[in-house]
Amino acid sequence: MFDRLVQRSSKHMARLELVIAVSLLGLTCVSPLLATGIPEGSRHLVTIGVLAVQTLLVLRLVRRLEQTTKGFRESLGKLVTQLRKSGIETTTATVSPEIATTDWGDKYKAVCDEINKILLEFTHLKQQCATAEVRSQRYSLINQRLNDLMNVVPDPILLVDGSGQIVSCNRAAQHQLKIRDSSSVDNTGDQDTSLFNELLEQVKKNRGANAVFDWRVNSSSGQTTYYRVLTREVSSDNGNRSDASGDRAIFLQDLTPLHELRKRHAEFVSAASHEMKAPLAAIRAYTEMLLDGDATDDETREQFLSTIETQSQRLQRLVENLLNIARIEAGIMKVHKQAISVNEILQEAGRLMTAAANEKGITLALELSPLYLPIHVDRDLMLQAVINLISNAVKYTPQNGNVTVRSQLQDSTIVVEVEDTGVGMSPADMERLFEKFYRVEAHKQMAPGTGLGLALTKHIVEDVHGGKISVQSKVNEGSVFTIALPRASAKTAPVRMPTEFAEV
Repeated sequence: MFDRLVQRSSKHMARLELVIAVSLLGLTCVSPLLATGIPEGSRHLVTIGVLAVQTLLVLRLVRRLEQTTKGFRESLGKLVTQLRKSGIETTTATVSPEIATTDWGDKYKAVCDEINKILLEFTHLKQQCATAEVRSQRYSLINQRLNDLMNVVPDPILLVDGSGQIVSCNRAAQHQLKIRDSSSVDNTGDQDTSLFNELLEQVKKNRGANAVFDWRVNSSSGQTTYYRVLTREVSSDNGNRSDASGDRAIFLQDLTPLHELRKRHAEFVSAASHEMKAPLAAIRAYTEMLLDGDATDDETREQFLSTIETQSQRLQRLVENLLNIARIEAGIMKVHKQAISVNEILQEAGRLMTAAANEKGITLALELSPLYLPIHVDRDLMLQAVINLISNAVKYTPQNGNVTVRSQLQDSTIVVEVEDTGVGMSPADMERLFEKFYRVEAHKQMAPGTGLGLALTKHIVEDVHGGKISVQSKVNEGSVFTIALPRASAKTAPVRMPTEFAEV
């Protein structure tokens, strides 16, 4: 394409030379005429003719010059446009013989060669720029994905240089160590936070290529956090570790939940041992008295044996509750669910607890819904859960008090309530009420217990049957325990008429 433009320019130059030659020839012819003694009229006529011809030649010369200049301008313009485009091919200009024989040819070819050299360099540079841009976009995408991956990690991750400045960190580190976002920690030196400085001191104390140590953090609010800290030296590009750089990656693993679990396990073992110790001590004491012959008559011997039996039953209930809780938490509890009316379970529980209520002069009433309320549950486990609630209500209600058991339907949920007029409890006690072995300190002298009944009830209702248990209480006014269970579907509930329920 560039060759065609040069050839067109060469033709314009050849035409320019022809016009100049004709003009010079006309001037040569006119000059003798003006010098000879021809008649004045003829001389004027010839002069006018020559001038007219010369004028035409000059006009044509100007037009050719304009065309030639335009041709050069278009040629150079096309070349510049080619330079701005991508993927252009290298061209070689061919100078026409007409221009090559003049001074213009050498200069024109030199300009074209220089432009071609620039064109080659520009093309190579543009290819390098395109390759670099692709690599930059690829590295930027990889870097963004790595940042997203680090931010997903819930534990703090940091990269620290040899001077102790943060090069990079994830969001967990920003939040837990109270560090500003990574855009403000790059080489600014503004990292004067107590937690970060304390971490750096611990890292310096445990210097090593692959150091592992535990770090305990006490916050101003009194909360304690336990971390497992791992440090790794960052390798250079060739894979060698350089002590001169001192860059170090720091990984923090929050072990606080594990410490809490260990603490609760220790408390569980201690409480279980304590609860087992009392009945075992009573059984041993009365057994020794029987063996020593302290029971001299049948009545005393019967009393000792009755105490031993009572404590044995208490110990058996404790072991059974522990086993049931362990089975439920491990997911190996054998459950046999069936569709049954919730009122049947409540009525059975009421019958079993009537004697205990009567001993304290407590009125136990069942306010059951006249509707048939089917639930899909393990009958024995749900009966045990309801008995635990009624038993607690009877235990912590003073004499001549009231305990009321209700059932009702709320939308598609069946609700069971056990309300008492007992001693009640504080909000702080309600938060821990369903923990294993937890007992309200102010109520321990009112009735014996292991602190496992409500914990087991919560497991039965929520973990086994997918329900919900809650409590509302006021000190010296009483408590209301609420169980919410999904109503059994038509596929699981048998079709039968509601039965009459008597008040206990």
